[in-house]
Amino acid sequence: KQFATNVSKHVAIVGELARLVDTHKLLDISQLEQELSCTNDHANQVEEVKAKVMSETTSRVDAVRLVLLYALRYETHGSNQIVALKRLLRDRGVSDLDVKLVDHMLAYAGATKRGGDLFGEHNLISKSLKLATRAVKGVQNVYTQHKPLLQELLEQVAKGKLKDNQYPFLGMGNSRDRPRDVIVFIVGGATFEEAAAVHRINQAGAGINVVLGGSSVHNSKTFLAELTGLGGGSSGAFPVHGFAANQPF
Repeated sequence: KQFATNVSKHVAIVGELARLVDTHKLLDISQLEQELSCTNDHANQVEEVKAKVMSETTSRVDAVRLVLLYALRYETHGSNQIVALKRLLRDRGVSDLDVKLVDHMLAYAGATKRGGDLFGEHNLISKSLKLATRAVKGVQNVYTQHKPLLQELLEQVAKGKLKDNQYPFLGMGNSRDRPRDVIVFIVGGATFEEAAAVHRINQAGAGINVVLGGSSVHNSKTFLAELTGLGGGSSGAFPVHGFAANQPF
């Protein structure tokens, strides 16, 4: 009887998840998020983002997240439509406080604030190789295209190719020496995707053992709630539930 009850609960949960995915077209939104993160195609992507923002099937939270990704990707693009997309968010009924998250995000992690090469656009050789690989092999799974920057950095560590000017070091030797044990601590919080990337690297036997820590574990809602706090407000659309932003990793 207990087994049958558990099965019924499982079926009910899976059914509800499937309903939400279908109702809010989450697979389509997920694919667009991946494309925004991994490819540079402004002309097509801006129209797709507009369509998703204005669609009644797109939740307000998802609409804001799409605009945030667009803003991060195309902030420096000469024809970016960040202002127009913020206007569309207001037309969808998104509060001014949540629309301001776009400005807070750029102030926190915009092109002039972040280091490194978040979108792989600065290194022409690396960019060309990625485009060539994509053209020849295609994309195996459109929903898992994105690799966190942490994964690329750890792969460079394993190969002894970490750049000294971006990642200085102390002690004997140099950054070309390959360490066996690597401790990564992210002030501000790590993500589940980064934790999964670390697990894959450890399982792959790349020659390094990585331990990941952080001041919190974030999903998009907890991160945006914290970002709202940095902007001096309190967002209604992005409340911090369950594990709070200050929960230790």
